[in-house]
Amino acid sequence: MADQKSIFITGGASGIGRAVAIHFARKGWFVGLADINDAGTAETAAMLPAGQSATYHLDVRDADQWAATLAEFWKAAGERLDVLFNNAGLGKGGPFADVPPEDHDLMLDVNLKGVIRGAEAAFPYLSKTPGSCLLNTCSAAGIYGSGGLAVYAATKFGVRGLTEALNRPLGRVYQKPCTAVLGDTSCGFDTGAVGYSATVSVEHVEGAKLFRWQGLDGFDPAKNMVVIDPAAVVAEADLMVNAPETSPGCMSFPKDADCLTVMGKLGLPYMDQPASAQALISMR
Repeated sequence: MADQKSIFITGGASGIGRAVAIHFARKGWFVGLADINDAGTAETAAMLPAGQSATYHLDVRDADQWAATLAEFWKAAGERLDVLFNNAGLGKGGPFADVPPEDHDLMLDVNLKGVIRGAEAAFPYLSKTPGSCLLNTCSAAGIYGSGGLAVYAATKFGVRGLTEALNRPLGRVYQKPCTAVLGDTSCGFDTGAVGYSATVSVEHVEGAKLFRWQGLDGFDPAKNMVVIDPAAVVAEADLMVNAPETSPGCMSFPKDADCLTVMGKLGLPYMDQPASAQALISMR
């Protein structure tokens, strides 16, 4: 098994897939880019360091393509798959009765069945890579139904349900369940890896619940708090206006102008706009 970690990304031609590819490439990972948009994956690959990525034409609806593509990536990545990022998806919106049935079928096939096909195909490779992860892109539409996006929301509820089920005992098939002790033989986790462990002294224990550790400062629970502020993310976005020929809201589709301010506030590059400092989470 190679030392360099690897991630395989569907929907890697643009948007979130492209941003994730850039992020992991900067950390030295080998990146697999898959999409039906070959020109887009080539553009993404050109943004990454030479020799650090491979591109693939993949229709996520096709189980045979999944099998062949992951087998090829496994060899290219030095026989390891640390993360499968099931990210490919699409949205077609409008009043439910006005959306053609074939558009509903397409969303079900890509957004939900495509994620399932990816999970099935990746299992043999993820199970052979210690510490591996199945990562699925969902949406706020997987938390609450959105007007004009009925079937899209249904697919994302499905992805959320699948992901939660696979992260439960007996459902978590991608990595053997770990005991309470990180680094046991079932997990295959190396606690000696840089940045994953430290030995410090306990300075204070209060009620067997609050521990203060020597040398771990910077956050005082009596004075500080972590704030998640979605309003700061959409402060400069007009939620009443929708870019032509795009789904309502910011869906991170290529060239969806509604996402310009939102993606930047999340700390992600989008279209021609570089990433800015994220505004969602702060410590006060």
